[in-house]
Amino acid sequence: MGATGTGESRLSVDLATHFRGQIINSDKMQVVVYIEKILKTQRVPIIDGGSNSYIEKLVEDLVFMFKYKYDSFFIWIDVEQLVLNRRVDMTVNQMVKAALVDEMRQIFIPDAD
Repeated sequence: MGATGTGESRLSVDLATHFRGQIINSDKMQVVVYIEKILKTQRVPIIDGGSNSYIEKLVEDLVFMFKYKYDSFFIWIDVEQLVLNRRVDMTVNQMVKAALVDEMRQIFIPDAD
């Protein structure tokens, strides 16, 4: 878990590679179903992304029974604000260079200058 730009997605890839895991984006509504499928393949499910409130609901909600069914641990990545700002700025600059702004403008406001 961590804010956008902290490196949580990169860490999930590294963990999945090291532990023979498979990444599940926590925005998926059927996370528990995916966990069951991954466990059947002898892989380690790694939940990445999504809001903290969604992860909290996943863990605490009795409907999911997550905390009673699975051994789990959480990694919270925290980055100094200046470093985080620099990373996000670099990402936005890369998106602009890749013409993402022009692409979005055409989708949302086709006649915009």
